[in-house]
Amino acid sequence: MGDWRCASLSGLSIQAMAGLMGQAYAGYLVPVQFEAASLLRRLLAEHIDLQASQQLFDGDEPAGILLVARRGRDSRIAALGVVPGFRGRGLGAWALQRAREQACERGDRCLSLEVIDGNAAARAVYDKAGFVARRRLVGYRHNGAGPGGRIQAASVQTLIER
Repeated sequence: MGDWRCASLSGLSIQAMAGLMGQAYAGYLVPVQFEAASLLRRLLAEHIDLQASQQLFDGDEPAGILLVARRGRDSRIAALGVVPGFRGRGLGAWALQRAREQACERGDRCLSLEVIDGNAAARAVYDKAGFVARRRLVGYRHNGAGPGGRIQAASVQTLIER
């Protein structure tokens, strides 16, 4: 274990958050980009609690980010990303444990998360942290061909590329 610590995102600018998200999701399973305006829309739409969300550090180096969405007494890990140079050291598992402890301290009823099925590295971390798969999420798209068009299941990659 490194010299890990975390700090609330509440004092970080939206531009700095977007930059950290970009670093933490570099080389991700599907290509993603983070810009301040779109990240702000996401934070608002998903009820991200910046006080509960964390910037992760190894010593003084920014090493990752964890976003926590909250509705009532339910919390959801909306994003967990670790900067490539800090991956594989257990930082993600440590951050999840901290998130679980903080959810308990708040009196939350549950803490949930979602993961892309093909993201084996993340799934291994979540399984090891005690998260249990409850259901499989499926994306859908409409081919736009009028009333006779069909709604089809689509891969995450296909949905992101559109």
